[in-house]
Amino acid sequence: SPPAQPSARPTAGMTRQEIDRYISRMQRKVQRHWKVPAERPGRLRDPEVVLELDRDGSIRSITISRSSGDPFMDRSLIQAIRAAAPFDLPADHFELFRTNRITFHPLR
Repeated sequence: SPPAQPSARPTAGMTRQEIDRYISRMQRKVQRHWKVPAERPGRLRDPEVVLELDRDGSIRSITISRSSGDPFMDRSLIQAIRAAAPFDLPADHFELFRTNRITFHPLR
């Protein structure tokens, strides 16, 4: 399955691959800012976030839609997303990226 599911459907102007490339860039930018806590409880899940953006790539809201199982890790992910913003978005296809459901992989 793809790394993320933007809420809008692809339009004639962008392919699914192009959309996934933008989402992957967002993931990588966040991962570079993410200080994953060294102390982690046993079984954790990859957290999923619903990220709502404004047209300039700044954050409108961040919601943890699937917790990692560790509140410290979830908080550190939110801090990393805030540090990584604003995100580079295609201005002519902004609606495809207004709301993004993104899974992060802290343990890989």
